[in-house]
Amino acid sequence: MQQEGVQPNSITYNSLLDGLCKIGKVEEAKDRFRQMVTQGRSPNIVTYATLIDGLCKIKKVEEAEDLFRQMVTQGLSPDIITYTTLIDGLCKIEKVVEANDLFCQMATQGLSPNIITYNTLIDGLCKIGKVEETEDLLCRMVTQGLSPDIITYNTLIDGLCKIEKVEEAKDLFCQMVTQGLSPNIISYNTLISGLLKLGKWEATSRLLEEMKDQGIELDVVTFTTIIDALCKEGMVEKGYKLLDVMIQRGLEPNVVTYTTLMDGYCLIQETSKAFKVFELMLSRGHKPDTVTYNILINGLFKEGLLDAFDELFLSVKKDCYSSDSVMLNAIVKGLLENGEVNRALGSLSEMNKRKFILGAFTASSIVDLLSKDGHCHHYMKMLPNFSQHCAKSNGINIDSSISSLIHKISG
Repeated sequence: MQQEGVQPNSITYNSLLDGLCKIGKVEEAKDRFRQMVTQGRSPNIVTYATLIDGLCKIKKVEEAEDLFRQMVTQGLSPDIITYTTLIDGLCKIEKVVEANDLFCQMATQGLSPNIITYNTLIDGLCKIGKVEETEDLLCRMVTQGLSPDIITYNTLIDGLCKIEKVEEAKDLFCQMVTQGLSPNIISYNTLISGLLKLGKWEATSRLLEEMKDQGIELDVVTFTTIIDALCKEGMVEKGYKLLDVMIQRGLEPNVVTYTTLMDGYCLIQETSKAFKVFELMLSRGHKPDTVTYNILINGLFKEGLLDAFDELFLSVKKDCYSSDSVMLNAIVKGLLENGEVNRALGSLSEMNKRKFILGAFTASSIVDLLSKDGHCHHYMKMLPNFSQHCAKSNGINIDSSISSLIHKISG
C-alpha cells in the first residue's frame, strides 16, 4: 500500500493491530502503533483498546496501564470495553486491589459496569480467596438492575469450593436453580471437585445422579476429577477402571487424565503400572508434558530405579524438556537421595550454566552434602552464582546458608 503512495488511515491501522495482537505478535503491533503516531495518524479508542487487550493477554499489564494513562492524557475517554479489559489483565496477575480501584473509577467517569465487568472482578477476588468481598459487588450488581448469570454463579461456587466452604457452595448452587438458571457441566464439575476434596463421596454420588436426571453427560473433566480423588485415597485401580469406562463411552482421556493416574500409581510406589499408563497414553497419540515426566522421574527415584530413569531421560531429551528448571531440580534431588553424588553435581553444573532457580530443598541438600564431603570443593565455585538464583522456603534463607558454608570452608 505504502509502496504505491497510499498511506494507511486509522481504520487500516486498527485492523492491522487487531490482526497482529490476535496472533500474538504484540511487539510488532507496538511498532505499528508508533509508526501510526509518527505518520500523524491519531489513535482512537479502538486503537488503544486493541493494544491494551494484546498487552494484557501476554501479561504485560504494566505497559497496558501506561497505554491506558496515555490514552486519557490524549483526551480520549476509555469505554466499558477498555476498562473491563484492563481490569481482567490486572486480575489475572493478582493485582485485584488495582483492578478494584479501576472499577470504582468507572463510576466517576459516568460509566456503569456491565455483567462482564462484574464477573471479571468477582473472578479476580475468588482466585485470591477473597470470596467474602464479592458480596458487596453482588449487591451493587442487583441495585444496578443486573442479575447474576451462570458465569457469576459458577465463579462464586468455584471460589467457595477452593476455600473449602462447600456447604455454602451447595446453597449457592440451589439458589441458582431457584433463580431459574440451569446448572451446566461446569457448575456440576466445580461442585463435584469441591465435594471430593473433602471426601464427600455420598454427596458426589447424589450429584452424579442429578446430572443423569438432567440429561447432562459426564465429560473428561468430570472423569478426571473423580480419578484424581480415587488416586488420592489410594484407590488407583478403581481410577484405572474409570479410565476404561471413559474410553468405552467414546470419551478420549487427555494428558491430565493419564498423568493423574500415573501420579496415583507413583504415590503407592507402583511405578511399573504408571509406565503402563504412560505407554497407553503414547499409543493413543498423546504427547507427555513436563508434569508427566516430573511425576515419572520422582516415582523412579523413590523406588531407586536409576536404570529406568536413564531410559526415560532419553525421551525427555527427545521431547526437548531437558531444560525445564523444575525437572532439573527434581533430578538433582533424586540423584542425591540415591547416592549418585557425581551425577547430581553434573546436573547442578547444567543448572548453573542456564541460571535456573535452585529449589530450597535441592539447595539445602547440596549445602549439607558439600559441608560433609571434602572432595567437592570444585563445586563450591558455583554456589556464589547460585546464591543469586535460590528459592526461599519455610523461613530458611538458602543464600545465607550457602554464604555461611563458603565462609566456613574458605576460613
